[in-house]
Amino acid sequence: MLILLYATFWVSLNTMIMKNFFDQIPYELDEAAYVDGARSGSSSRRSWPG
Repeated sequence: MLILLYATFWVSLNTMIMKNFFDQIPYELDEAAYVDGARSGSSSRRSWPG
């Protein structure tokens, strides 16, 4: 039961952190990627840190 509680907490926390990260990506970056030939949303996948 405790494992389920921890998993629920960490998944929701990580989701909020990732949402805030993706919200900070400027719209101009998506536009520039689209002009360069990227599909919709593919520029977000390439902007992951690491």
